[in-house]
Amino acid sequence: MSVRVERLTKRYGDTVTALADVSFSIEPGEFVAVLGPSGAGKTTLFRCLTGLTRPDGGSVIVRGRDICAIRGQQLRAARQDVALIFQQFNLVRRLTALHNVLAGRLARLPTWRVVLRRFARPDRQRALACLDAVGLLDRAYARADELSGGQQQRVAIARALAQEATVVLADEPVASLDPESAAVVLDTLRVVARTGVAVVASLHQVHLAATYADRIIALRAGRVVENAPVGRLDARAFEQIYARAGSTP
Repeated sequence: MSVRVERLTKRYGDTVTALADVSFSIEPGEFVAVLGPSGAGKTTLFRCLTGLTRPDGGSVIVRGRDICAIRGQQLRAARQDVALIFQQFNLVRRLTALHNVLAGRLARLPTWRVVLRRFARPDRQRALACLDAVGLLDRAYARADELSGGQQQRVAIARALAQEATVVLADEPVASLDPESAAVVLDTLRVVARTGVAVVASLHQVHLAATYADRIIALRAGRVVENAPVGRLDARAFEQIYARAGSTP
């Protein structure tokens, strides 16, 4: 499996429990949507999955390594296997789409190549192939600030592909996009999953999760309240994910 989370717990102070005994696993090639109202623990979960936040208990196993138990160079190496796609894209707007995608190669390159932007031919070819995979090869030399929001998010996906990660985490990747662009981005993530990469996307829109994901993991107050294939969840089950928290998607 690509990811195994076991009894993950994270507290902030004495009163806030962001994650409480969270456990699940994700297989290669699986597209999992994480649902839940604001404050359910989705962002904290993603930060723990990438090693950006250390939990108070539990483990996150990626390719046999517990991200929660390692530090320094070992943690940096483990992070190469986990790519994070942000809601706000996190592109360098004055650089081309190609150079933004090449940023996905940084962990695998000597520092001097990064500083001077002297990328080897194989790295450039891989970056172009990643742009082609998300349908943006023709925009490779356009600056990021010349692209639409949906195109910028697809550049961010291409950057994750260039990283050669086995797990792609997308933290609310379509929250700031119009419906048409959101559909294109989620279609792209689904294609990425079909290549064998485990894709985990946090979403607020139930209908998008039901359309694109293979499985739903729902959080409420830091706990897993649903973990099932999409086909096993009916409309009432989706409603309850939010109704339990007194909110609607």
